[in-house]
Amino acid sequence: MAKKSTRKPVKPVQRKHDTILAIVIVFIGLHGLFGAFLGFITRQQQYANQTSWVLPVLILTAIATVVAAVGMWMWKKWGLYLYVITQLIAMVVHLVLTGTLYLVFYDALPLLILGYLLSQHKRLSHFE
Repeated sequence: MAKKSTRKPVKPVQRKHDTILAIVIVFIGLHGLFGAFLGFITRQQQYANQTSWVLPVLILTAIATVVAAVGMWMWKKWGLYLYVITQLIAMVVHLVLTGTLYLVFYDALPLLILGYLLSQHKRLSHFE
Protein backbone atom coordinates (compact mmCIF):
# COMPACT_ATOMS: atom_id res chain seq x y z
CA MET A 1 0.00 0.00 0.00
CA ALA A 2 1.32 3.42 -0.97
CA LYS A 3 2.22 5.70 1.84
CA LYS A 4 0.66 9.17 1.70
CA SER A 5 2.99 12.10 1.93
CA THR A 6 2.63 14.20 5.06
CA ARG A 7 4.37 17.17 3.54
CA LYS A 8 2.33 20.22 2.86
CA PRO A 9 2.68 21.72 -0.58
CA VAL A 10 5.06 24.66 -0.64
CA LYS A 11 3.31 27.91 -1.36
CA PRO A 12 5.00 30.10 -3.92
CA VAL A 13 6.34 33.39 -2.64
CA GLN A 14 3.75 36.07 -3.15
CA ARG A 15 5.40 38.78 -5.19
CA LYS A 16 3.52 41.98 -4.82
CA HIS A 17 4.86 45.42 -5.55
CA ASP A 18 4.64 47.90 -2.70
CA THR A 19 3.24 51.24 -3.75
CA ILE A 20 6.56 53.00 -3.32
CA LEU A 21 8.47 50.23 -5.12
CA ALA A 22 6.00 50.34 -8.01
CA ILE A 23 6.38 54.12 -8.23
CA VAL A 24 10.18 53.86 -8.28
CA ILE A 25 10.16 51.20 -11.01
CA VAL A 26 7.73 53.26 -13.10
CA PHE A 27 9.89 56.36 -12.64
CA ILE A 28 12.96 54.37 -13.69
CA GLY A 29 11.15 53.35 -16.88
CA LEU A 30 9.98 56.90 -17.53
CA HIS A 31 13.50 58.18 -16.85
CA GLY A 32 14.80 55.80 -19.52
CA LEU A 33 12.12 56.84 -22.02
CA PHE A 34 12.81 60.51 -21.37
CA GLY A 35 16.56 59.96 -21.74
CA ALA A 36 16.11 58.15 -25.04
CA PHE A 37 13.75 60.89 -26.28
CA LEU A 38 16.21 63.62 -25.33
CA GLY A 39 19.01 61.70 -26.97
CA PHE A 40 17.18 61.48 -30.25
CA ILE A 41 16.21 65.17 -30.15
CA THR A 42 19.66 66.50 -29.32
CA ARG A 43 21.75 64.07 -31.31
CA GLN A 44 23.01 66.77 -33.68
CA GLN A 45 22.80 69.93 -31.59
CA GLN A 46 24.27 69.52 -28.14
CA TYR A 47 26.95 66.91 -28.81
CA ALA A 48 28.12 68.08 -32.22
CA ASN A 49 31.57 68.93 -30.88
CA GLN A 50 31.84 65.82 -28.67
CA THR A 51 33.21 62.51 -29.76
CA SER A 52 30.92 60.39 -31.88
CA TRP A 53 30.49 57.58 -29.32
CA VAL A 54 28.76 59.67 -26.63
CA LEU A 55 25.26 59.97 -27.98
CA PRO A 56 24.81 56.39 -29.20
CA VAL A 57 26.01 55.10 -25.81
CA LEU A 58 23.60 57.37 -23.93
CA ILE A 59 20.69 56.39 -26.18
CA LEU A 60 21.47 52.68 -25.77
CA THR A 61 21.71 53.00 -22.00
CA ALA A 62 18.38 54.85 -21.93
CA ILE A 63 16.71 52.11 -23.97
CA ALA A 64 18.33 49.44 -21.81
CA THR A 65 17.00 51.24 -18.73
CA VAL A 66 13.46 50.88 -20.06
CA VAL A 67 14.06 47.17 -20.72
CA ALA A 68 15.50 46.81 -17.21
CA ALA A 69 12.45 48.49 -15.68
CA VAL A 70 10.18 46.02 -17.48
CA GLY A 71 12.34 43.16 -16.22
CA MET A 72 12.22 44.46 -12.65
CA TRP A 73 8.44 44.84 -12.90
CA MET A 74 8.25 41.15 -13.83
CA TRP A 75 10.56 40.28 -10.87
CA LYS A 76 13.47 39.14 -13.08
CA LYS A 77 17.04 39.29 -11.75
CA TRP A 78 18.36 40.18 -15.17
CA GLY A 79 16.35 43.41 -14.91
CA LEU A 80 18.23 44.36 -11.75
CA TYR A 81 21.59 43.46 -13.24
CA LEU A 82 20.85 45.32 -16.47
CA TYR A 83 19.79 48.41 -14.54
CA VAL A 84 22.96 48.43 -12.45
CA ILE A 85 25.11 48.04 -15.57
CA THR A 86 23.29 50.80 -17.46
CA GLN A 87 23.60 53.19 -14.54
CA LEU A 88 27.31 52.48 -14.18
CA ILE A 89 27.83 53.13 -17.89
CA ALA A 90 25.80 56.35 -17.68
CA MET A 91 27.86 57.47 -14.66
CA VAL A 92 31.13 56.94 -16.53
CA VAL A 93 29.89 58.73 -19.67
CA HIS A 94 28.51 61.67 -17.69
CA LEU A 95 31.74 61.96 -15.70
CA VAL A 96 33.79 61.96 -18.92
CA LEU A 97 31.50 64.56 -20.49
CA THR A 98 31.17 66.99 -17.62
CA GLY A 99 34.04 66.28 -15.26
CA THR A 100 31.73 66.91 -12.30
CA LEU A 101 29.95 64.58 -9.94
CA TYR A 102 26.52 66.21 -10.30
CA LEU A 103 25.35 63.94 -13.11
CA VAL A 104 27.00 60.95 -11.47
CA PHE A 105 24.91 61.65 -8.38
CA TYR A 106 21.86 62.07 -10.66
CA ASP A 107 22.53 58.59 -12.07
CA ALA A 108 23.33 57.01 -8.70
CA LEU A 109 20.34 58.35 -6.76
CA PRO A 110 17.63 56.12 -8.32
CA LEU A 111 19.96 53.14 -8.00
CA LEU A 112 20.50 53.84 -4.30
CA ILE A 113 16.78 54.36 -3.67
CA LEU A 114 15.91 51.10 -5.44
CA GLY A 115 18.60 49.22 -3.52
CA TYR A 116 17.32 50.60 -0.23
CA LEU A 117 13.70 49.70 -1.00
CA LEU A 118 14.61 46.18 -2.08
CA SER A 119 16.76 45.52 0.97
CA GLN A 120 14.34 47.15 3.42
CA HIS A 121 11.59 44.59 2.85
CA LYS A 122 13.90 41.74 1.79
CA ARG A 123 12.49 41.84 -1.73
CA LEU A 124 15.70 40.66 -3.40
CA SER A 125 14.68 37.06 -2.72
CA HIS A 126 11.53 37.58 -4.79
CA PHE A 127 13.48 38.02 -8.00
CA GLU A 128 13.96 34.94 -10.12
